[in-house]
Amino acid sequence: MKRNTKSAYNLAELLIVLVIIAMMAVILFPVFATAKEKDKTDACLSNEKQLGAALLQYAQDHDQRLPSGTVDWAKTTFGQGWGGQLYPYIKSAGPFTCPADTQQPTCAGCTEVSYGLNGFASANTLRLFHEPVQTVMLFEDRAASTDDGQTGTVLTNTAETGSVYGSVSTDTHWMFFYNGPQSAGGCCAGNLATGIFAGPNKAATGASQVGDANNVPRHAKGANYVMLDGHVKFAVAANVGDGCVLANGSTHTADASCAGTASYPTANIFFNPDGLGL
Repeated sequence: MKRNTKSAYNLAELLIVLVIIAMMAVILFPVFATAKEKDKTDACLSNEKQLGAALLQYAQDHDQRLPSGTVDWAKTTFGQGWGGQLYPYIKSAGPFTCPADTQQPTCAGCTEVSYGLNGFASANTLRLFHEPVQTVMLFEDRAASTDDGQTGTVLTNTAETGSVYGSVSTDTHWMFFYNGPQSAGGCCAGNLATGIFAGPNKAATGASQVGDANNVPRHAKGANYVMLDGHVKFAVAANVGDGCVLANGSTHTADASCAGTASYPTANIFFNPDGLGL
């Protein structure tokens, strides 16, 4: 009589298998999470490439000026509402939202704009900037776009006020955001999505300060930036400066507020490296 010699797994063997599976999960899950984050970072970078190309096309059509905002060229908004002005060049709301941005719009037909326009760039003609490769045009922010009291903005409306702009004060080293009518307190409503800037940082006493601990990086340790020449690069906070100190280490003598500014030894991109005013 032929006997069945097949034996079942005993409890110890099953436990060993479960331990191996658990160890593999611990090793592989972070790899999968990193890959997923990399996909979001790359998708965000692609968004910014499209927006950067559209911004330069807009400037070409408007005498070297970026979107001025929803009022006029009188330097009263410095780019607030740039999304609605740029939308006809994109014809899609998709590129305005980073896939890693967790802020959700609360109004029907609204879009969360994940990016801010550099106010120094929108307040001046592009020909005035001598360091376009190192000058920020578009940056990632954590300021929820708001229009008429709701989160999100309608990009098809050329008079929308929800897309933000930001500027850095070179004397206080604060980052200011404008994502609503300034008369209604639209100033200073968000945080950078990069981290804390290089150089002198203020204490974390206000939600929009450059040194605020709420300036949490959106992608790993940094965020994506569009420069004035149209190229896009990823940067950690230590690589970003306000503009008092140039890449060669010299300080702007034309800007009195920059006198005595600490050096930015690791910064290679700036919001205002030419010392222009708003």
